Amino acid sequence: MSEGTVTGGTDGGAGGGTADVVWFGTVVRLEVEGGIGTIRLDRPKVNALDAAMQEEIREAAGLAAASRDVAAVVVYGGERAFAAGADIKEMQAMSYVDMVERSAALQSSFTAVARIRNVSLVYGISGPSSGLSPYNQSPVASVTNAASSARSSSLSSEMPSA
Repeated sequence: MSEGTVTGGTDGGAGGGTADVVWFGTVVRLEVEGGIGTIRLDRPKVNALDAAMQEEIREAAGLAAASRDVAAVVVYGGERAFAAGADIKEMQAMSYVDMVERSAALQSSFTAVARIRNVSLVYGISGPSSGLSPYNQSPVASVTNAASSARSSSLSSEMPSA
């Protein structure tokens, strides 16, 4: 896994502008700008949650939680989709026992996000949030100003209006 820290600007976080990338993995990065930490999911095409991405989400959440520079955290999946849910292609090679064991790691990556204390937590959702809905993963999250394209295959009846 490629990970590290970077100083200086990037093309911006969820809100645009220039942000400092404080940590990056292969498909997840943590950017901080003006006290707002953005955990950016960036695994083409639709952020399918494979084992590596789950580990990187956990790492970014831990770093955001530990940072004194972060007063709020946005989890953002990009304009196309928030997340496609578990990576079905990765699961094809797994036995039932393997999938049960992996599901605990999947849950713990989002539990790490939910446990970020003393900050506001917002999911920046546009496009689908399939299979894995942030609404049932993080009861402490505020889901506000979801884009009009936001859709959840898990809890579509509970989606807020834009």
